[in-house]
Amino acid sequence: MLTRECLCVCVSVCLCVCVSVCLCVCLSACLRVCVSVCLRVCVSAYWKMGAPAILLSFATIFGCIAVACVAVAFATDCWVEYDVNRQQILEVLRRDQLPGQDNRDDINKEMNRTSVWFDRTVGLWRQCYPSEIPYGMEVYLSPTDTSCTNIEYPKGEDPNWDPYQRARFYLMRTILALFVAGFAMEMLSFFIGVFGCWRRSAALLISTGTFMLLAWLLHAGALAVWHGVDYIETKKLGMRPYELSWPQVLRDNTTRHYSWSFMLAWIGCGFALLSAIFLYAGAGTLRAERRKEAARATQYVMPVYGGYGNGDKHPPYFAHAYSAPGVAGPYYYYNTNTYKY
Repeated sequence: MLTRECLCVCVSVCLCVCVSVCLCVCLSACLRVCVSVCLRVCVSAYWKMGAPAILLSFATIFGCIAVACVAVAFATDCWVEYDVNRQQILEVLRRDQLPGQDNRDDINKEMNRTSVWFDRTVGLWRQCYPSEIPYGMEVYLSPTDTSCTNIEYPKGEDPNWDPYQRARFYLMRTILALFVAGFAMEMLSFFIGVFGCWRRSAALLISTGTFMLLAWLLHAGALAVWHGVDYIETKKLGMRPYELSWPQVLRDNTTRHYSWSFMLAWIGCGFALLSAIFLYAGAGTLRAERRKEAARATQYVMPVYGGYGNGDKHPPYFAHAYSAPGVAGPYYYYNTNTYKY
């Protein structure tokens, strides 16, 4: 009895699996056909729309991607990641194999209370700890549910700063100003582009491309300045919490690398440049299309010369003006009824 029940269950399971596989195969085939048909329809529609419409569509898509990428990078905290191998550091302390210049008492005092001894990600606004948190540090949850602290932007210049600290202070403010100015240029580009596409105005589209190009320059400038700040913090500043002040055991067991927010910012800059190029190309093709339409609508003259008065019996045939095919226009003709043959 038990064997029969097991056999029935096995058969039903096999049937369900076979039916599921058949349904998946049929659905995938139908989906493939639908996608191919949709792509063909879209491509044919695009080609019927003409080159300006295609170029402006790509420019709009690239512009939206650029704004989204830079905005996400600006707001998130994964520009630089620090991976600290705390287990290896503890093993070195246990075996008492510290480098000669490292002080064991200072390391034991700082290791559980200072942020440089923990895994962390650093952005423009926050420093976050994905795993462990330094003891006694006040943190809050970021929108991505990680424990974070705010990065302090000094309100004013300290007279005790050295030139590199002073340069870092002004460059950090410059980064934020350039990003905000770039977003403003992109908003202007958006509104002008809407009017330009609505009116099919090549001049407005050129203005749109110019503002998008300015946005690209401002964002690229902000990233270049950020690299300058990063270089100062890692190569020039020798006070805490910067890298030159770390114990040697911490340097040997810390991995530092650029993360996805930084890469996303550069990707957004690239798409902003592509959007500007496609806007200029769309404006150029639109202007060329307008010229062709104007030339097609312009009346052309076909002069025919006669020899009336030189022994010919026919009156002179003056210039006849014909309009272009498909374009309404006047047809001039000579009334020959007034002549006597």
